[in-house]
Amino acid sequence: MAEAEAKKKNINLTVNPSIEVAITKAKKTLEVNLENIPQKGLEYIIQYGLKQCLNDAHSQVKAGDTDNAMKAAKAKLAKIIAGTVEPGGATFGTTKLDPTFKEARTIVLGALAKAGVKPIGKIPDEATLAKVMAKYKIPVAKVMAKAKKIVKDRADGEITVEV
Repeated sequence: MAEAEAKKKNINLTVNPSIEVAITKAKKTLEVNLENIPQKGLEYIIQYGLKQCLNDAHSQVKAGDTDNAMKAAKAKLAKIIAGTVEPGGATFGTTKLDPTFKEARTIVLGALAKAGVKPIGKIPDEATLAKVMAKYKIPVAKVMAKAKKIVKDRADGEITVEV
């Protein structure tokens, strides 16, 4: 630990000092003023956040596949270093998802449930959704058209609820 302490140096970080953190189970946000958090607290947040983020990157890799797990974690770290990731902010869930994708996923999961297919697990991205749709022969164009219409109607304030 003394060696780690000796290697510490100051880094400059410019952030909005007041952020909103999503408290998922409460479905609310908590405002946090970073200026009130001491050095050790900020170090904890950075280390914990990196651990979570890099481990989330390989969540779809099968257990025991250490090579692909490391490849996924390194790819995520490279995106972070390149500055191509956006902060999550006050969202409920792990990432900000495209509204059309979210609607398409909802449509597909609903269709599978209606057909009596047991829950298939998470569908975190478009690639996984495409695989599920192909496996169960769900018409991609029809689902995407319906999803786009729902998103457009929602944006226009014209929501139709099917009962």
